[in-house]
Amino acid sequence: MNNENTRNLQFTVGKTDAGMTILLTSDFYLIEFPSSLLPYDIETGSVLNVSISRNYEAEDKEKNEFKELQTKIYTTFGTKKPTSPVLRVKNVTQTNVVLEWDPIELATTELRDLILYKNGSRLGKIPKATSTTNTKLSGLSLNTEYSFQLVLRTSGGVYSSEPVIVHTHKITDLTGITVCIGELNENDKKELEQILEKIGAKPIQSEVKIDTTHFITSKNSGPEYEKAISMNIPIVTLDYIRECNAKKKIVNVCKYYFDTSPYLQEQQGNNSELIKDQNLQIQNLSKLKTKEIKNIDKSKINKPNDELIQEFDNPKIDNFTNKTLDEINKSSVKKISSKQITKRKNKNSLKELNTKKATSDQETAPLETTIQSLGIPTNENAEI
Repeated sequence: MNNENTRNLQFTVGKTDAGMTILLTSDFYLIEFPSSLLPYDIETGSVLNVSISRNYEAEDKEKNEFKELQTKIYTTFGTKKPTSPVLRVKNVTQTNVVLEWDPIELATTELRDLILYKNGSRLGKIPKATSTTNTKLSGLSLNTEYSFQLVLRTSGGVYSSEPVIVHTHKITDLTGITVCIGELNENDKKELEQILEKIGAKPIQSEVKIDTTHFITSKNSGPEYEKAISMNIPIVTLDYIRECNAKKKIVNVCKYYFDTSPYLQEQQGNNSELIKDQNLQIQNLSKLKTKEIKNIDKSKINKPNDELIQEFDNPKIDNFTNKTLDEINKSSVKKISSKQITKRKNKNSLKELNTKKATSDQETAPLETTIQSLGIPTNENAEI
């Protein structure tokens, strides 16, 4: 410490308080000074000598520490920023597309959301955006062009990927088939490899992935089999690939599902037996209802339709009422109603004929009387 830069001062204590002490200078200036920095035994009237000097070493140390802090802040927050997502196409089929991208770089910003756009329209948010790096889109149209873009929204701004153009395959394009195999013998495996190479499909996978389109196995067990079920990937037999190769196009997968589950087979058998029993019951009830309709009394024919429908209600078969019986009832009522209308029309027509005949007889009676009174013969063969 340099003595030239040191200044000695003298103060007189004017008033002492718990927090602040009033000091008087020789030229009668008042200075408030923290009591905690003064000696403990001072009182009003005590004289204090104070030496004040500048500490250059401490100044240099603090300056250096401050510069280091500024450099660290700039390096951490001023040079790094989020990067735009890089979107790629992993696999394309007739109706599906698998997209992938590099892990997102947020730098020091906070993630708002990661959004996927299709043809310029928002498709939806990517779940778990900090760890998810791919997605599978289904339900696309055959032989159609689509545009996809990934948009990253952060607290430091919005960053978009370059648009990716995807063209879904035609029905005859088999290059999108990606097969994963489970338990399969060597001959079938070798045949599968040859077919996949022939149609231009991707090599066989040993693990189920997001771009797997079909799972082929001869045994309904194993971790990959369970994974395929959980990911809703079609589990088919080798015949499916054979049929695609034979017809040179994608065929319907429904006929080639692999399913040897004893439980499912038992359930299918039980269901078929149940359906047969139900069909037999419907046939028996239909015969019963038809027989009942044939045995209806003629006296019931002239009843109104509402009463006729009530006559058809049979409490013995209420427990078996179904759509088939309802249709039988309705058709039966329609037939009987049409018969009623026909009979009523015939009856009315007969009444009209009888009335006309009576009127005609009344009109011809006076004429015959007049002819007889004049002595004119009424025989058709008589000569006049």
